[in-house]
Amino acid sequence: MKRIGLGVFESARAANSNKFALAHPESRHHEYTDLAFWVEMAQLLDDAAFDFLFFADGYGYPIDARGDVLPAAVEGGSFSGLESMTLIPALAHVTQRLGLVFTSPTGLDHPVHTARRLASLDHLTRGRLGWNVVTGSSQDAIALLFGHEQMRAHDDRYARAREYLEMTLELWEGSWDDDGVLADRTRGVYADPGKIHRIDRAGEFYRTSGYLTVEPSPQRTPVIFQAGTSEVGKDFAARYAECVFVKSESLERTAESVADIRERAARYGREPGDIAMFCSASIIAGPDRDEALSWRKSIVDLQTDEGAASQFRALAGIDLMALDPALPLTQRGDDLGEMNQSDVRKYLPRAGERAMTVREILDDLKGAKLGDWTITGDGGDVVDAMEEIVAATDIDGFMLQPSLDIAELRRFVTFVLPVMQSRGHRPEGPSPARTFRAGLSGGDRLKPSHPGASYRRLAAPA
Repeated sequence: MKRIGLGVFESARAANSNKFALAHPESRHHEYTDLAFWVEMAQLLDDAAFDFLFFADGYGYPIDARGDVLPAAVEGGSFSGLESMTLIPALAHVTQRLGLVFTSPTGLDHPVHTARRLASLDHLTRGRLGWNVVTGSSQDAIALLFGHEQMRAHDDRYARAREYLEMTLELWEGSWDDDGVLADRTRGVYADPGKIHRIDRAGEFYRTSGYLTVEPSPQRTPVIFQAGTSEVGKDFAARYAECVFVKSESLERTAESVADIRERAARYGREPGDIAMFCSASIIAGPDRDEALSWRKSIVDLQTDEGAASQFRALAGIDLMALDPALPLTQRGDDLGEMNQSDVRKYLPRAGERAMTVREILDDLKGAKLGDWTITGDGGDVVDAMEEIVAATDIDGFMLQPSLDIAELRRFVTFVLPVMQSRGHRPEGPSPARTFRAGLSGGDRLKPSHPGASYRRLAAPA
């Protein structure tokens, strides 16, 4: 029976992602500034042998035409938030196996900053770090916040991201030989000067000449995550990503995206199976289907048009409240904007399909939530649905997007996980401590076919 990967999608904000549930009696996300909240969640997932805890993050927020933040985002809790990178060492200290992934954009600082920070974190997590590589979200707000003359075009951001990532890969993989650290206390020699290397690289956007001062970490390169199913996004994922966050659409569309990325990976000389594909899922489980449906309804009833529209505005740059609710998104013509085009395409019809109206889109955002499979029922119902999705799409796992944080995750662990284990989809009992990459693919280092492996000075076992 196929192993089904499990991750959790979170954000260090008062509201997780586009969920507005502060008023729910089970909600604890207002505790997000308390480290104990995150420790409790991470230990729950670690004990249940989840693969990773993933933090979405970004500097932006939904704004109106004047650049003012939308009130619904502030009221709902999706505006205020912490720098999620700061949580990583603490959560690593209280867990043994859990992969820890955070989001960091390309283009707002220099690749050397990222290479040094992430190499340090990979040491402190004992090789359990993942990096979600993004070109940024809420790009219109970012441009204003950072003083850019204008919002950078979608494809231009990916061009910068490619150069940014290539430089970090060379710094991680090429700056030190594998045996460069001696730690010879007898001779008083820590490292061999002949086994560190100067990196000289000059591109269109970034240049560097010097050394990475952080010695090789357990993984060297953190596990690389990437999301996005635009054409340029899929190409970027096929070339660099080890885990891809694929948009949850219809079974047919998701299967097409998965197959497309794997085919592109093969054209880049990579093994298609080296990329783990995850889809997001909103899973509400209970002791029986009726109780689970009631629990989901208690969450959906808290959602508003304004809240749903504010999150779509942050992701896609389109103000649904300014459009005719009786018409589809095609009322904008061919303008997809320059932000997250994947979230727009989800609601655009294909030939022969009926286009969803703006009213229907708002209802979908409030109910199923943007980007989620929606599964509700007892443990057997949930695993049946998960198996159907995996079989139809060839994804490798699910990233749970809990509306009600720890309470919702406890329900999954209580009602769903035992069924997954009984069917052979998840291991029974704790897995051994190992690097994040080893848990996903069996080796600590990048696969030889990954472009980052070409920068190695001394080959190491995969």
